[in-house]
Amino acid sequence: MKNQKINEKFYYITAVVLATIVIIASVIAFIISVSTNFRINSIQGVDKSFFNDFNSGGENIYKTAKINMLNIFLPFLNLKFGGGQILQILLTESLFFMMIYTGNADGFSPRYRFRYSWGLQRFFTTLPLLCLQFMVFLLPMIKTLFYYSAESQIYEYFGREMFNEELFKNQLEVVKLGLERVYFIILITNLVGITSLSVLTFITIYAWFKSKWKIKDIVRTEDERIFEVKRKARGNIRNESK
Repeated sequence: MKNQKINEKFYYITAVVLATIVIIASVIAFIISVSTNFRINSIQGVDKSFFNDFNSGGENIYKTAKINMLNIFLPFLNLKFGGGQILQILLTESLFFMMIYTGNADGFSPRYRFRYSWGLQRFFTTLPLLCLQFMVFLLPMIKTLFYYSAESQIYEYFGREMFNEELFKNQLEVVKLGLERVYFIILITNLVGITSLSVLTFITIYAWFKSKWKIKDIVRTEDERIFEVKRKARGNIRNESK
């Protein structure tokens, strides 16, 4: 019993620590994505000719054209429709509280059958959250998708046709090289998050199966005890009738 409590405490502490690491990684990504907008003219190697004197709303694009980091960190969400920041905040908070709830829920009820039923609900609620957070970290790490998101924002300013010319195609490559530093920041941050999530997912699945087997053993033992009590009761009734 003592070893069992130590194991449960170890799983719980490990889960909370890993969930905290995931949240820290998410917060770093969130802060970078919200607070950072790269002006294209600030990228080293980009010539003024890149903008070709384009104007938008009466203002030269050279002064205003920028790449929004939120669209790169959350490339599966279009910022025009909103909700990217809110989704990330809700997801990380839900994940954290789910981990705490998972660690404590068994103590909420002394009835083992209810605990088993509640354990199923916890497991099938936590796992989709982990998978969704996994995708949030994974997508920006795909280099092709990262650059596709950046290119799409540039095309919104200038149009895709312009970059069929060799000069502008080379300038686009310069912009992509300038974003290389941003990609490696994303890569390191998200790699920490995704590694923690992988271990956290393994622990969640392992702990659930272990608790499932434990509950089944408890149910079997309890059923056997009830059967034995009933058998003895029937034997006592027969003895009394004699």
